Amino acid sequence: ALYVIIDGELVVDAAEKRWKSQSEGSVYLTKGKHRLKVEHFDNVAFEYVEIEYESETLPRQQISGEKLFRVKVDL
Repeated sequence: ALYVIIDGELVVDAAEKRWKSQSEGSVYLTKGKHRLKVEHFDNVAFEYVEIEYESETLPRQQISGEKLFRVKVDL
């Protein structure tokens, strides 16, 4: 299962997707930082997640580590 949430909005809901499947979603983002939350459950032991983005001026590409930052979340 995979859920991608951006700024509190569910963008990808792939709860029923299986291995080697691709899911897409879209959301309009303004310039600046945005909260990205990825929830992934791997019940097969070899699944992985790649997150990509694109725009009218940027080609499709993976989100690099330089574009991400972490914040501490109290559970």
